Amino acid sequence: MLGEDVGSRELPPSPMDGFTAFLDRHTPHPKIGETAQTGNCWQHRYEFSNFKICAMTNNNLEHHLNSRPLDTIFKEHLDNSLDCAQALGLLFSNLDERGLHIAQAKILEEKGDKLTEEAFRALEHLTYSEYIRITEELIKRLDDIVDGLNNTARLIDICHPKQIEDAAHAMLKVILSMIDRLRIEIGEYPNNELANVRACSKELKHHESSADSIYHDWRKKQRSLLVMSLIDESNWTEILGVLEETTDAAYHAALLFERIIRYRQRA
Repeated sequence: MLGEDVGSRELPPSPMDGFTAFLDRHTPHPKIGETAQTGNCWQHRYEFSNFKICAMTNNNLEHHLNSRPLDTIFKEHLDNSLDCAQALGLLFSNLDERGLHIAQAKILEEKGDKLTEEAFRALEHLTYSEYIRITEELIKRLDDIVDGLNNTARLIDICHPKQIEDAAHAMLKVILSMIDRLRIEIGEYPNNELANVRACSKELKHHESSADSIYHDWRKKQRSLLVMSLIDESNWTEILGVLEETTDAAYHAALLFERIIRYRQRA
């Protein structure tokens, strides 16, 4: 029970499947008896990166037992990003109704933030390890995807272009393909074949390189033809730059997922 004197009793094993259960089996549980009391809450803290995580408390034990599996959260994250990319596509095609689609992109970005927070909370009860670091990086990259899509919508709102550049349409098409491919691969977890995951990474690398080429060719065209005002060119350079960074995030998410599968097969 949450109110009992747990002493040095170790935490119960996680009931979760997928990513979190695997992490649970391969990282030691902290003992609540090793903690120091702060107010009415027993806390065990450890350092990772540049900030601290509260590993387990009497107050969040119930959350630990009720957390969703990480693979479920990741799948929902990518579904949400796909919805956000489609909302951005509607914005590109309907600038006269930009307010509606910009608002929808923001709603989906906020949902992505909540999923990111949920994913990090699912790791809080585990002692930090290299495997958890890789998983944290994957969470961040998934969040970067939906952030990039929403940031593109925000820039459209700020810059207020009269029409969407063909390069933006092309890059968004690339992003949609990348999200869908990654969503399918993560949807196979935990039954992924390493060869298929490698193929996914290779395919997303090809897409990321394609987006780089689209961006580079657009910049070269603007400098050679001088078809835009300097303000418009600056605006679109920023917008396309954000889209290009979003393809980077998707590609690196695929690489991190490949590392997770490799680690899992070695364990």
